[in-house]
Amino acid sequence: MLIPRLSFGKLVHVSSILMTLLLAMNMHALAGHLKGDAIEADDPPTQDTVPQPRQSRSAENTDPNPNAERNATEGWISALPSDDRDAGTRPATAQATIARRAEACADGDCPDVAKAAVATVTPKQGADPEVDRVETDLVQNILARQSTFENEQKNLEEQKHILDAAQAALNEKMRSLDSSIAALAERQAAHRETMSAETDRLVRIYEEMPPKEAAAVFNIMDIHVLVSVANKMAPRKISAIMGYMMPERVNIVSQYMAGVRTFRPLRTSFDGTTGQPVDSGTLTWWSKSKADQKQSESDQDALKLSRQ
Repeated sequence: MLIPRLSFGKLVHVSSILMTLLLAMNMHALAGHLKGDAIEADDPPTQDTVPQPRQSRSAENTDPNPNAERNATEGWISALPSDDRDAGTRPATAQATIARRAEACADGDCPDVAKAAVATVTPKQGADPEVDRVETDLVQNILARQSTFENEQKNLEEQKHILDAAQAALNEKMRSLDSSIAALAERQAAHRETMSAETDRLVRIYEEMPPKEAAAVFNIMDIHVLVSVANKMAPRKISAIMGYMMPERVNIVSQYMAGVRTFRPLRTSFDGTTGQPVDSGTLTWWSKSKADQKQSESDQDALKLSRQ
């Protein structure tokens, strides 16, 4: 069996016709409902018709349409009546059913559906204004704290940016310091090489000199230069020179060469120059100057004697 296929335009046309028909039927039912209300308003019920709602309770069980009363109670009206006779009397029946339900609720015999409807329509009674005020204050406090949290978050982000910039600057300074230390180490190494080369040259000079003349120079030479030169000279050469040196001078040089006495390290600046240690005081310098002066005088006397 082939099912005819309708186009989209035809389907829209058919659906619009059906919706128009349904709207017309609803309008017809609404007109009948309004007409029934007008008739009941013109002819109020007498006292003989008052107990009718209670008598109709027994007839509810024999109603051929059990959902009609429920639909009327909830305010629903069928758009497709079963027959023409029922369509004319349905609005009046709905009004009577609503009146019976209202009276039943007044007597305490109200269905659960009606109670639920009343409960949903009736506003909440006995609400505590203090609770409402506390809830409002709580919401406002949360909103205020949210803005505070956002401000704190922004401040933390700004501080993070500042710390990152400071960290970058510190890293740059550390790299500069490392490069300065490397340059200083290179200068110190170059200075040591230069001093070693100069010492080697002096060693060759004093080894070629006669021992007596070299001893006269060693007697007045600075102790630092003397020890460095004596350590690099051949044992035969230095022993010949020491034979002509002053005994006190030979004793001091021997102590330095044996390691019994050592020199304090000189202070080296970043530019590669050397200086006195920072802990040398005025009194120590004065005593050393006096001792050096006496030593130089004695060396000069010894040199004069050696030349004679």
